[in-house]
Amino acid sequence: MTSAKNKLQEYYQSRGLKLPTYTTIYAEGPAHDLIWICALTTDDNIETGGRGSSKKEAEKNAAEIALQRLILEGRIPLQKHSEERLSSYYEKKPKKLIELTSDIYIFVDVENMHHFVTRLLNEVDFYADNYQQSSYYQAHIYIFGATHHPTFKKLKKDESDCEGVFENRDKFIKIHFEGVESMHRDAADVMMCVTAGRVLNDREARYAYFVSSDRFIASLDDIFDGSHVCPDYESFIGYL
Repeated sequence: MTSAKNKLQEYYQSRGLKLPTYTTIYAEGPAHDLIWICALTTDDNIETGGRGSSKKEAEKNAAEIALQRLILEGRIPLQKHSEERLSSYYEKKPKKLIELTSDIYIFVDVENMHHFVTRLLNEVDFYADNYQQSSYYQAHIYIFGATHHPTFKKLKKDESDCEGVFENRDKFIKIHFEGVESMHRDAADVMMCVTAGRVLNDREARYAYFVSSDRFIASLDDIFDGSHVCPDYESFIGYL
């Protein structure tokens, strides 16, 4: 059976394109049980990440996800790969790989953006080249909501128990929960503004993203000059 790496190589060679590049980004975990992270990039803007217990396995997983994307986009006919375990490919949704060149700050109102955090952690991998330093770049996700709100409660419980989307969270993501006890409808929005003012006090606002469909935050990019207001998941991804 032809491997995903070989199929990718055949695909790009047959079109006279540069072969995919595999870059080992970092390894994490104890010395006896390392998890390797590999980035795959191509000249036609395919970017995926793979994890594995060895460099070879990480590259293999990255190649499988890249191959899946080519199939999903219709660039490789599905019938030519019926012998492959395509069902497992479809279970591995291609992730967007984002290189951090600075800390970034994502402020999310989960009272109206119920699935944002779940989608972000499922669909995006972050990494930073300075991971070997004691203080490396991270994506800071601030989660706002009333403490009794079901989405806020579930996310906080899952994070505490390392379950759901938090089970395999990588080290480049830092979660902050900012719950409010008030029953006032704008309480979470007010808390977001106050927290952003504190967090961004001595930082560049261009690395800040406010995610909410509430009109309350529409002017925050004026208050925090250079920041980004994102009314939905797609607009947030568009800024990255």
